[in-house]
Amino acid sequence: MKTWAKICSTGIITAALSMLTVVTTPACDPPPPPPPPPPTNVCAAVSCSNHGSCAVVDGNPTCACNSGFHAEGLSCVPDACVKQCGSRVCGGNDGCGGTCGTCSGTDVCNASGQCVPVPPSSASLKVNNYSSQSLYYLYVSPCGSDSWGPDQLGSRTISSGSSLTLTGLPCPACYDVKVETAGHTAGVTRYGNNFACGVTYNLNISG
Repeated sequence: MKTWAKICSTGIITAALSMLTVVTTPACDPPPPPPPPPPTNVCAAVSCSNHGSCAVVDGNPTCACNSGFHAEGLSCVPDACVKQCGSRVCGGNDGCGGTCGTCSGTDVCNASGQCVPVPPSSASLKVNNYSSQSLYYLYVSPCGSDSWGPDQLGSRTISSGSSLTLTGLPCPACYDVKVETAGHTAGVTRYGNNFACGVTYNLNISG
């Protein structure tokens, strides 16, 4: 009779081949399972945009963001800024790093934050000739000046029943005004006329 034996870590297996039986003394145990891997830090590579901290929820990384930020995925992004403009529609500081708006067209922003038309910077003089003669000369001079200055009509005339408007006078200001007929033979002078910006001063000539 032949026998064989296998030495295990826990005993010896002996077999009697002629008797077709196997006797174990004692049986071999299976090898132990490998140890589990060390736990993975799921927050290791999560910065939350440097505006928050990473926390693990149900095994997954999430961002707990600082005040003024909110989480979008694994990033902390600024909350939407609410403008603090009140009744202002232009200029000023909106509290979000900008202004409360700009004005369209030629409007400008005033100190109250409202869009208003550009203030007029000049005044006008309208000469209405109700007399029977044509007017050939028109002089406009600052009040108290020693000189009347140049004739404002040049080659133009203001015929009887017509009018002429002179624009672009600096304002606010006081002006003396004089008109004369051909050859400087007759005329009308008005002293101490106050001109406001954006206003047309009417000089009526009759007689």
